[in-house]
Amino acid sequence: MKINDKNLISFAQSKTPVDREGWLMKRGEMNRAFQKRWFLLKGNLLFYFEKRTDRDPVGVVILEGCTVELAENEELFAFKILFHGAGHRAYVLSAESQEDMEGWMKALACASYDYMKLMVAELQRQLSEITEAERLAKCGDPAALLAGGQLQGNRSDSCLFVRDGLGPGRRFNPFDRWEDDGATESSTDVVASTGALVIHAPQMPKYAFSELHRRYGIKFKKLVEERKRRDEKERGVGTLIEF
Repeated sequence: MKINDKNLISFAQSKTPVDREGWLMKRGEMNRAFQKRWFLLKGNLLFYFEKRTDRDPVGVVILEGCTVELAENEELFAFKILFHGAGHRAYVLSAESQEDMEGWMKALACASYDYMKLMVAELQRQLSEITEAERLAKCGDPAALLAGGQLQGNRSDSCLFVRDGLGPGRRFNPFDRWEDDGATESSTDVVASTGALVIHAPQMPKYAFSELHRRYGIKFKKLVEERKRRDEKERGVGTLIEF
């Protein structure tokens, strides 16, 4: 849509952190020819400019009520922002490489307010499970280890993985992995199927997102560091075997 609101223009020009920026080829429904535009993603607002040095954007796409999909039968490394309301408007964009296309698709898919609400709910659930497992572990309850081992990973992390074995020129939808794990059972369901003790975590208080992010980060920081050290050790062993 065209920008007529000074507040949006001021936001585009502000020093608010940029989630992603770069050149993309854009094709709208009115103008069917691809045009090179400089894109700037801030929150759920995708601004685009004619030149990188321009202060005023040409337009903005509000990333709510839409999906990000591969654009079949289009330019190489093309994808589209498809709105599902009245009119079904679509923006077709084209990147310069597979990696650039994946990065933009993931960033745009994670930009909506609805996605943020789902992420907060998921982090709240994981924090509740971890807190309960730690409480039971301090009480010497062996079931806490079983419950802790069944904690699911953050679904948003799945978009960070890249499939191997794809040669140059081939592309894939980076969100396919989300569909693969859609039938994953919850931790309590898995425990119940084994016949072990089912742990029901009590209702935990709700936190602001900043506080939740801080608590969540502290608890997982050690796990990430341990995994990193383990991966480095395994790579070292693999190098010795090849030698």
